[in-house]
Amino acid sequence: MRHQCRVPQLGRPADQRKAMLRGLTTQLIREGRVTTTKARAKALRDEAERMITLAKEGSLASRRRVLGYVYDKQLVHALFEKAPDRYSDRKGGYTRITRTIRRRATMPRWPSLSWSEPFGSEHDSRPPTRT
Repeated sequence: MRHQCRVPQLGRPADQRKAMLRGLTTQLIREGRVTTTKARAKALRDEAERMITLAKEGSLASRRRVLGYVYDKQLVHALFEKAPDRYSDRKGGYTRITRTIRRRATMPRWPSLSWSEPFGSEHDSRPPTRT
């Protein structure tokens, strides 16, 4: 039994789950919005907010931790340039989950995870991508 286990399993083995969350985090940083299931969005929110917190610290050790997690090196550099200025007054809550469209098969709404304050205006014009 999994009493008191706080890690969401998402129906996958640990290696697949970590790779999926790394990919979704990279996509969220790149595009500003990710449309996925509710459980994945909640798990992704923890990882994305951890990346912003590390970017706000700005130390070499935190940069290396983010480089080891996010797939794109250029995104990490952009994140470390923009995040401290944009989120300096916040202590958390860098992302938000909004329900967008209905799934065709079971009819719950697809949640969309996005930044509470986007990194640029180009994110507003892009349509959300479905994973």
